[in-house]
Amino acid sequence: MVTGVLGLVALLVCGQQFNEDFEQGLGAWQVIDRTGITVRASAAAAHRGDAGLRIVDTETVFEDGTAGAVQKNFTESSRTFYTRLWFRLVDRSDPGGGSVFWSALWERRAGLWSAAHSCQFDYRSQVMCSDQDVDNAGNVDLTTIDAGVNVRDGRWRLYEGATLGRGTDAGAAVYAIDGVEVLRRTALHANTTHFPSLQVGEVYSYDPGLTCVLDFDDVRFGPTPQPTRFAVAAVEPLFAGECTGLEVTLTSSLPAPDGGVATRLSAPYALKLEVNGEVFADSECTTPATTPVLSGEALALWVKPAAAGALDVTVRHAEGDLLPGSAALDVGEALPASEGQRGYYSLRCATAPGSLVLLALALRRRRRR
Repeated sequence: MVTGVLGLVALLVCGQQFNEDFEQGLGAWQVIDRTGITVRASAAAAHRGDAGLRIVDTETVFEDGTAGAVQKNFTESSRTFYTRLWFRLVDRSDPGGGSVFWSALWERRAGLWSAAHSCQFDYRSQVMCSDQDVDNAGNVDLTTIDAGVNVRDGRWRLYEGATLGRGTDAGAAVYAIDGVEVLRRTALHANTTHFPSLQVGEVYSYDPGLTCVLDFDDVRFGPTPQPTRFAVAAVEPLFAGECTGLEVTLTSSLPAPDGGVATRLSAPYALKLEVNGEVFADSECTTPATTPVLSGEALALWVKPAAAGALDVTVRHAEGDLLPGSAALDVGEALPASEGQRGYYSLRCATAPGSLVLLALALRRRRRR
């Protein structure tokens, strides 16, 4: 049984991407608070940067109701949207209730609002995810699962949620925590397109005795998947002693709007990277990539393995806003001297028109004779 609510209620304005890191305080939000509950931007709540959102609930007298949150209202909404945020439970009374940390509301019928889906930590601090669907006949179908994550340890966790195709008979809801999918439902109805506001915080408390400290940071939502982690791939086979290109891109834990894999996503801002081992910024492998930055969809790096075998490459965000990505790459034996610099032609023509690619292949064959 869940006895308290801490929530993020997500709305998407059609075509709009919304990013909030709380670095500029709470000026973009309407603050909802009560006596004994503080809602503020705080350095102590920062997962990245200098500030995050901190909710402190010390109140034990009020009856059930709204506790403390920030809210942003909109007049239009979309059938498909994605949400992500970092959250942590810093402290809580024990025993004493739990809290929903994400919930998307929709209008089942005029004046009757309901949570289409939500994730919450219960009285044990165990994360539970729920999805509610109502068909045209008014039949309610509720599914709740244990996500297998306990937040009592105070660690930061990345939450992601997707609502796809709501207002149709082929809607879907997908949730992931720390990059691992925890719930997926399909063939949903929820015949509405009205999601009215975005709320972050202890939105509603069922347990007046619950006290807690909650932090949030880097809240994002929009019509396309939010980047979750890095992906690393070699642009061609690797050989010992050869300078070979790598491509670093961004992926999501959640499906694309068409249900496929969401890849080559755009960076939300310039991402400073940390890469294990020696990587280079040029195709001759002469200039070390000491401070690689990913902007847009992809970043080109180069490596020059010293020996054949396995090359493990891991890419991390220097500020920890995304999950790391890694690849175990096979490195072949060094090429014969007559085949040296084979990467010179293939790397430079990787994105060239077809005629140039054929020319590069021909040049490569000639060098091997």
